[in-house]
Amino acid sequence: MTSLSYFKKSYILLLLVCFTSPYLSAQLEGRKITVYKEKNYSPPKNKIVAVWYKHWWFVDANVGTRLLGKTSTNVNLSAGINANASIGYLFSEKFGIKGRYDFNSFKFSPGFNGQSTSIGRMHSFSLEACTDLITLIKGEEIRNWRFVLHGGAGLSSYGNVDYREFREEFDPWEDPLIKGNDDMGHVILGITPQYHISGRWSLNLDISTFILIKQSNTFDRFSDVRVNGLGNVTTVSLGLTFRP
Repeated sequence: MTSLSYFKKSYILLLLVCFTSPYLSAQLEGRKITVYKEKNYSPPKNKIVAVWYKHWWFVDANVGTRLLGKTSTNVNLSAGINANASIGYLFSEKFGIKGRYDFNSFKFSPGFNGQSTSIGRMHSFSLEACTDLITLIKGEEIRNWRFVLHGGAGLSSYGNVDYREFREEFDPWEDPLIKGNDDMGHVILGITPQYHISGRWSLNLDISTFILIKQSNTFDRFSDVRVNGLGNVTTVSLGLTFRP
C-alpha cells in the first residue's frame, strides 16, 4: 500500500512539471536579461570599430602647398611647400586640443641682389582647440568620417635666406627674438576632413589660414616695403593621423 501511494505522488509531480514547463519557458523568453560586461575600448587594427576619444592622444603629419603671401609690386611669389605636424589630446568625442608646427617655403623672382630667384622660410608654432562638426550636429556615433574644425593662436618667424646672409656680412641685426627674421603673432583657422582607414589610422585633407599679426615687411623683405595691416598665408595639405 505504501509503495502504491509513493507511485501516485511521483506520477502527480511529473504531470505538474510537464504542464508548467512551457509556461515558465514562455515567461523567461519574454523577459530581457541584461548581462554586464567590462567594455574593451582598444580598437581592432583593421576595422572601423572604435570609440575615438578613448584613445586620448593622436598625432598628425601632413605635406602640401603654401598659397598667398604679401610681396612688393615688382616681385612675383610662387606657391611654396608646406609641411605640418601636430600632437593632440581628445577630452571627448567632441572636443580636443593640439599643438601644431608648420614649415612654409617662399620663392621669389626676381631675387635679391640681381639673382633670378630668392628663397624664404617661415616657421610657425600654434596652440589650437578642435571639434568634430558631424558630432556636434548629429551626436556621438562611430562613423567613417570626421570634419574637424580647429583654431587657435601662435608665433611665426620668417626670414629671406639671401637677404639675411647679405646683411649679416656688413651690419649686425638688432631686432628681438630670432635675429634677421620677421617675428609675428598669428591666428590660425582651419578645417580637416578626415576619413578613418582603420581604428588607428585616418587620412586627412587640411585647409588652414594664418592671419599674421604685426608683419613688418613684405615677404621679399629686401625691397624694404612695409606691411600695413594684417598678412595672410593659406596652406592645403594631405596626410595621416595616428592614434597610439
